[in-house]
Amino acid sequence: MASIAVSWIQGVVRIASATPGKISRASEAGSLVNSPAEFLPILNQLLTTTRVSGTEVIVCTDNPIINPLVEETPPANPKVAANLLARRVEKAKPFPEPSLFGFARVNPEAKSGPQSYLVTASPKKFVEEMDATVTGQGLDLVGYYPAALSLRSVLRSLPSPGEQVVLLVADAETGLMQVIGRSTGQVLFYRTLGASEGRGAEGVQREIRRTLLFAEQKLNAKIGTIYTSGTSSTTLLQGMSGADGLQVFSAAVNVDPALYLRSITALKSTSTENILPAAISQRGKRRRMRLAINLILGTALIFSLFDTAQVQIKRHNLQSDIRIFSGEINARQAEVLKAREQLLALTSRQETIRILEEEADAPVVEAIYRSLDELVLAGLTLDRCSISMDKIGSDGRAEYLLQMEGMAPEGKRLIPILEKMSEIMERSVWKMKVETKTGDAPAPGADPKKQEGPRKPGGYFIRARIR
Repeated sequence: MASIAVSWIQGVVRIASATPGKISRASEAGSLVNSPAEFLPILNQLLTTTRVSGTEVIVCTDNPIINPLVEETPPANPKVAANLLARRVEKAKPFPEPSLFGFARVNPEAKSGPQSYLVTASPKKFVEEMDATVTGQGLDLVGYYPAALSLRSVLRSLPSPGEQVVLLVADAETGLMQVIGRSTGQVLFYRTLGASEGRGAEGVQREIRRTLLFAEQKLNAKIGTIYTSGTSSTTLLQGMSGADGLQVFSAAVNVDPALYLRSITALKSTSTENILPAAISQRGKRRRMRLAINLILGTALIFSLFDTAQVQIKRHNLQSDIRIFSGEINARQAEVLKAREQLLALTSRQETIRILEEEADAPVVEAIYRSLDELVLAGLTLDRCSISMDKIGSDGRAEYLLQMEGMAPEGKRLIPILEKMSEIMERSVWKMKVETKTGDAPAPGADPKKQEGPRKPGGYFIRARIR
């Protein structure tokens, strides 16, 4: 994915959509920009008017707004070294105001003794204002580096041994970029030489010798090989080859303004060389990560709700099935109870028939006497009872008359009691048919004075026919 690369070198501000392999939609400011106060509005204008693609902005510069320092610390891990370097930068005061910085170790091969670091400082206020300018465009500022780090690809193309320290002098707009480093891509120090053409070959070579002296004194590196990259640097330094034991060669990679834009996109925003603090450089990634996590959690929640809804639907369906099954079970149980009652009644009837057919000399009368307890309601007294065979019916079956007399409890209504007693007699196994009882209306033409039954208050009489 392309990033928005911005270079501010020798006052020239360029912008483009860039990847480590190519740039597109490149544009530049119409005038030279020399101060931070001028740079911020120009940056805002270019981000607004240039149709660059990308959401992450990376800036590199050689402006004095950044200041390289070489600092040493006791042996320590990177986190402790960062805290020690913060104190060193605060003490060195490269700017009147508080500074932010990036750093890289320049002697990683040393296993003991002090650790040397190349530190690049920049005013904290300028960094915050630049971040506000970028975020105001809806973009993320992820990188802020010295332009010299863009020349790593040129250093790696050099044929010198990896442990040898060399000086690379490359074209940088109207000036020259001096990088002390190794062919491994390691940058030990850098300086910018402005207006190189105006200085002439002699002035440029004098500045080069000052850089070589600095390397020998501060970095303990005796440099005897110089590489040039770009037309201007090659022309201005060609006279130095052979003088003072120096050798000058042309690098295989030719530097142009586009290389600075392409190369800074290869730098990692998490690198300690990034001047931006993680709170700025990683803000966009953290926001996208939070968004992704929220999206995942939201998706999981939706699936969970969907799954819960399915479970509820299944539960509702199961409960409905259970209710249906429960209703069917209750219906079956009612049928079983009814069948059981019918079976008990049939068994009782069969037993009665067996008694009538097989037992006793007068089985019917005896069987009827045995069932009187079921016919006479609780509370009634039975004073007289007679059972007699009345006649033989046309079907050959004998008919019997049952007559009962007795007394009802005092204060009880007799007629409802006899009605209930009549119902019991009709539902019994004998299927008795009540012909008359106390309280019945007299038959048409009958003499009320000759009505059957007791005359005493509370007495009752009932007669039934049994077939």
